[in-house]
Amino acid sequence: MEPQRFSCLDRHFREAQVAGERYPIIKYWTAEDEARLREMLRQGSRPAQIAEALDRTPKAIRNRANQLGLSFTRTKKTRP
Repeated sequence: MEPQRFSCLDRHFREAQVAGERYPIIKYWTAEDEARLREMLRQGSRPAQIAEALDRTPKAIRNRANQLGLSFTRTKKTRP
């Protein structure tokens, strides 16, 4: 007997069902969300900060930034 294989989406649906939800919450990106993402990136915000402001996960922020061709700038900390 072959083991059952599930896609990531199947796993997401199963987790939602276990949590008592009928469907997982899918949050679509709006033009306003993308504009805010771009602005916060220009200001040098980190993924966790942006995620909190946009009510998303840091992974979702990094993925969307990558899709839009944006990158996070890294700043070196200087010692006093």
